[in-house]
Amino acid sequence: MRHSYIQNSELAVHICEWGDRDKPAVVCLHGLGSTNLSFIEVADRLEDEFYLVSMDLPGHGKTPAFNSEADFEIPNLVSWLDGIIETLKLGRFYFLAHSWGGDLALHYSARYPDKVEKILLLDGGYYLKEMVYAEMDSSLKQEIDFYLTDFNGYAFNNWEEFFEQEKTCYTRWSSLLKTASKDLMREENGVLKFHARGETARAATNSMYKNPPNEVYSKIYCDILLLLSTLPENWFSIRKKMSKILQEETGAIVKVVPESTHLLHWDYPEVVVVEVRLSFA
Repeated sequence: MRHSYIQNSELAVHICEWGDRDKPAVVCLHGLGSTNLSFIEVADRLEDEFYLVSMDLPGHGKTPAFNSEADFEIPNLVSWLDGIIETLKLGRFYFLAHSWGGDLALHYSARYPDKVEKILLLDGGYYLKEMVYAEMDSSLKQEIDFYLTDFNGYAFNNWEEFFEQEKTCYTRWSSLLKTASKDLMREENGVLKFHARGETARAATNSMYKNPPNEVYSKIYCDILLLLSTLPENWFSIRKKMSKILQEETGAIVKVVPESTHLLHWDYPEVVVVEVRLSFA
């Protein structure tokens, strides 16, 4: 695992790499609020077979946020992401993308179809917010208010307190997940807080609402595999409906991962590893 920075659009972008550059390239895009180490367990198992590169997206981890919320609009983020990919000189590559990262992967692939070999979505890239709000009796404002409260209010006095809480959030725990969890936090005046701020989450959520992925489904020509989460159970019905739209409009293959949460690559990294090997080899 190698850490470095790429200067792009006035941001020093923190990236993490696993494996050798002569192997098939996999670009990993994390979800909202996460960091490049979200993929640490999967990459640790695959680094002998692939070159994997994961970046802290703007406002996440060690990459600063954009100065303007407008810069978080998906069309701008896609251009920004292409600048990173061009700097890395990857040629054709694969996407491994979770949640919000799945939206970015699909929009990128629609704009730059000649660059993307295949996309593996980890419970992401198929969420249509208007459908979610209608099904769950919610709204864009409620989601944004939640993120502002959650991201800005999540704070701990010490690492032991933080790790004890984190263990309760996931279906399993490991030393590598501990490393990934620690990477979520920064220390400010002796208090541990999220790297990602609520304002970043607000900007990203607004952009996903205004730029739903189904707007570009018809422009995506590469193969897509979606690994679909099942938990919590009250979300599974709407997930199936939205994933069916992705499947019908793109020809994507959808595989359900039983007893998995939205963080399915943390629940079952071995399942993701198998699918990467089958799909990207």
